[in-house]
Amino acid sequence: MKKIWAALILIVVVFISYAPAVRNGFVWDDTALVLRDPLIRSWRLIPEGFNHFLFVDATASDFYRPIQRLIYTIDYAAFAFRPGPYHLTSVLWHSLAAIALLFFAEELLLSFGLERGRCRLMALVAALVWAIHPVQSAAVAYVSGVADPLAATFGFLGLFLLLRASLTLGPRRPRSAPPPPRLFQRARRQP
Repeated sequence: MKKIWAALILIVVVFISYAPAVRNGFVWDDTALVLRDPLIRSWRLIPEGFNHFLFVDATASDFYRPIQRLIYTIDYAAFAFRPGPYHLTSVLWHSLAAIALLFFAEELLLSFGLERGRCRLMALVAALVWAIHPVQSAAVAYVSGVADPLAATFGFLGLFLLLRASLTLGPRRPRSAPPPPRLFQRARRQP
């Protein structure tokens, strides 16, 4: 199976699984983060959004998430206060996170010397289980939960790139690069 088909399967399954969430309204923190946040209402306020914690009108918080606010700014510019597209954005980011996990898992399994087709199938199953597991529903079904799929997307992508660099550079890594984690060092050894 080609990687594009595996990614498309993930996208379709995630969208089918979380399609009901698109009909939801704003709940809980969505009110403070979308409906009452003045920093998402203008492109000119994007730099200002990087100077504030996530909750600007509620009690003080330590949640510094400028990318999450940037996502809300884009959604607001396109859809104002219609909740459906905000939920669709969460589902999209969750799909991207599942694809990033697919890439990372396949690369990790390949580093152990397994056959490519088998690696891709195991990685697809792992990504599918992760993507549709009920523990993910809170992160995908409400708008404020978009921080979790964002973090997962960039986290899995970072692990994929770290593993790819570790396997590509081997012992000749640049002096400025950090040493690869032990798990990846073990996976690199030849039998």
